[in-house]
Parts: sequence; structure tokens; C-alpha cells
Amino acid sequence: MPDPNDVDLDGFNLSELHILRNRVEKAIDTYLTRKRRETVEAITNVAKEHGFTLSELFGELPKVGKPKRVAAAKYANPYNPEQTWSGRGRRLEWVSNALADGKSISDLVISG
Repeated sequence: MPDPNDVDLDGFNLSELHILRNRVEKAIDTYLTRKRRETVEAITNVAKEHGFTLSELFGELPKVGKPKRVAAAKYANPYNPEQTWSGRGRRLEWVSNALADGKSISDLVISG
């Protein structure tokens, strides 16, 4: 395994450094997820040896993994601005209705 302090980053351009950073961040996330899973498995086995489940000892436990990120709202209903949509997932009914009424998707973009 090479010493991370010996890696010469000066030869990389900005795009290559971004790619390298993304790969390192993904490797860290993967490593932490694997370690969490291994830890939960080890604790589960110890609890089982003593005749318990984790939920009996600690109550309902959160799922291990990356937290879900909620996308920011990008579009708002022109007839009810409290209804918003991030643009991800299936198109909401109010978006389809607004487009059917002659609005364009750019008319629905939240300005600001």
C-alpha cells in the first residue's frame, strides 16, 4: 500500500483532481458503510449469544446506510404556491395540469 503522503498531486489538472476527490469520497462512504454493517452484525451476534435481539436491548434501531438527501423544490404550482416539486421522480398531477392548461415548465420554476 503506497503512503498517501507520497502521492504527487501537482501533476493532475483540476478535472483529474475532482475525479480523484469523488473517488476518494466514494471509497470513504463505502468503507464506513461496510464497517457499520460489520459492527451491527458483531453486536447482533453477541446479543444472540445471550438470548436477546438488538430491538429487545435497544428498541427499534435506525437503518444503517447513507441518509437520504431531500432535493430542493425547483417548481411551484402557479395556482397554489405551497405545492412544490423538485423535478425528480414522477411528474405530479398539478404539473401535468398546468402543462395541459398551456403553461410551460419554465413558467413553473421558482424564482429567487
